[in-house]
Amino acid sequence: MRQWWPSIAPQFLSGKTFIGNPNDTGSGIQMAQCVGAKAINMHEGFLSVPYYPPASLTHGIFVNGQGQRFINEDAYHGRIGSYLAQQTYPVYLIVGVDDYGNYEQESWLQAPIAGTGESLEELASELSIPGDQLLATVSRYNEDARRGDDTLFHKRAPWLKPLEGALVALDCTPGAGAFFPCFTLGGLDTTLDGCVLSCSDAVISGLYAAGRTACGVPRRGGWLCLRKLRRRCDIFGSSCRSGRCGCLSMSNEALLARLDRLESLDDIRQLAAKYSLALDMRDLDAMVNLFAHDIRVGKERVGRAYFKQWMDETLRVQFTGTAHHIGNHIIEFEDPDRAVGVVYSKNEHETPTADGGCEWVTMQMLYWDHYERLEGTWYFRRRLPCYWYATDLNKPPCGENKMRWPDREPYEGAFHSLFPSWRRFWSEPPTEDLPVVAPPAPAEQFLATMRSGSADPNIRTR
Repeated sequence: MRQWWPSIAPQFLSGKTFIGNPNDTGSGIQMAQCVGAKAINMHEGFLSVPYYPPASLTHGIFVNGQGQRFINEDAYHGRIGSYLAQQTYPVYLIVGVDDYGNYEQESWLQAPIAGTGESLEELASELSIPGDQLLATVSRYNEDARRGDDTLFHKRAPWLKPLEGALVALDCTPGAGAFFPCFTLGGLDTTLDGCVLSCSDAVISGLYAAGRTACGVPRRGGWLCLRKLRRRCDIFGSSCRSGRCGCLSMSNEALLARLDRLESLDDIRQLAAKYSLALDMRDLDAMVNLFAHDIRVGKERVGRAYFKQWMDETLRVQFTGTAHHIGNHIIEFEDPDRAVGVVYSKNEHETPTADGGCEWVTMQMLYWDHYERLEGTWYFRRRLPCYWYATDLNKPPCGENKMRWPDREPYEGAFHSLFPSWRRFWSEPPTEDLPVVAPPAPAEQFLATMRSGSADPNIRTR
């Protein structure tokens, strides 16, 4: 939003340091304005005067170009910044030498020293403000400090302390060297529930705003305090919890369905990762428990115990060790409790040979998975391994029959058999005519569209 400030908030340009999210560009506000949304308080901003720590500086006073105080110095630093930006310059923070303390080591303000003096009169002679008015301001403040009652700005008693003896003035004028971080306020006007309002103050159906896009509760820098910042979060949070917030207007059921889908996606991805780890570590109980309790093993056997027995035999006969590195994972839901997916896997195998040696076989494959949720937990219903190649690390599998295990005849894997597009691509060479582009696959139908209703291939697993 910085590009807007020269025209709408020039007071925040000189001598300030812009902070905040680099993506806070105002694009959300601009998009909403295109449909008639109203933006308010775009001239407002947050300007910090980080003069504490050390807290002892709070005993001092801020004075403007007329030598007058303009705020209670124990206010929130963002509120002080808002008022400071409205003053005539220069602006000084005047403190006693004792309260100056560890300013140079502790403070973020980095304001340079504008003057010092063994007395107020000596200090006034070094500053670019009316000396008589400064003397009157400090005299009034000292009287109030001794009584413990700031009659002008109601600074709290613990921070009231007469300015006497040796004094220091820090130059807090923007552009003089002090550090003044700032960011924008203002934004889209909304109801308390986050509904965006139009320029005629009507609710724009289906449009909601929160965070930096909305104007929010602290609509002016001068209103800022920590309590209000917390309240801003509390109001929007309580609206969401109670269902009043616009983000729930799609209905609780629809929102819960979307959240369930996100959680299900993560649960299913975890299945693939857990399978690889359990398989490589030979924790067969952990592995078979990732499958449905009634998993089919072969044509006649059903259950995890039979599956564990089959895996135990396979792993002991074929491999000394394995490592499965999973990659691309596409998941599509058939209904809330059933899904299919494709998982790429690049595998390493230490494979014994008949002569007592071994080969290091590397493999590229994909899994064609079916997932099912049973009693709230996602399981594999079926894993169909489709292989492209398996070969000794030093023997690239060029040519046909890329499945080349030691001591076995090479054979063809089913890596491309799952998708008819592979065979169609090679059987239909291009022509001079401009090709026809099919329409995009519908949502949740990318895999189904690519498969085009083809049957699952027969897989050789041993």
